[in-house]
Amino acid sequence: MSQAKISKIETGSVIPAPADVDVLARALHADDAEVFRLVMLAESRRNRVQELPPGRTDAAIWQVEIAQLEAAASTFRVFQPAVVSGLLQASEYARTVLARVQSTVMDPPVEPDRAVAEAVSGRMRRQEVLTDRNKEFRFVMPETLLRFQLGRADVMPAQLNRLREVARPDNVEREATCDIEPLLDRYRRHYLALAAAQG
Repeated sequence: MSQAKISKIETGSVIPAPADVDVLARALHADDAEVFRLVMLAESRRNRVQELPPGRTDAAIWQVEIAQLEAAASTFRVFQPAVVSGLLQASEYARTVLARVQSTVMDPPVEPDRAVAEAVSGRMRRQEVLTDRNKEFRFVMPETLLRFQLGRADVMPAQLNRLREVARPDNVEREATCDIEPLLDRYRRHYLALAAAQG
């Protein structure tokens, strides 16, 4: 194990895997019972619900921290009643959400547009975890979430298409309390009517 990794574990910037705990405990001459206890603690820590510490000031850094937690997880159970989960967001939906988060929850950055663009890019990179067939995902969202238009008129149809795409792999289960197709038709009609009225 590298010194850099040990330093990250010591400072708490990385959560050690149970295998890392085993290696470190044995290197420190812990007896088998203590090694077992420490490995079980590490395992239980990795399996619990994780909350991010308060005081985040940069949505892009937030995405990196969440990605580290997601990389270590093997099973995802997500219920998000307010917005579509970040792992399922289309880029424009993510931009709308992260711009609001950046402007209302976090300290204002020097360059807000750049900060939001970096956060969106980080969120899109996080979605690569969905391709890992060794991980299992289950997302549950209420119907009201899918009916609420967030941002411009073209944001929700793209988001609904993204939800449809993401449910294709065997390791991803998306469950909404309604069928997406009628909603997508409704947003298409609304968007076409809006475009006709503006054009």
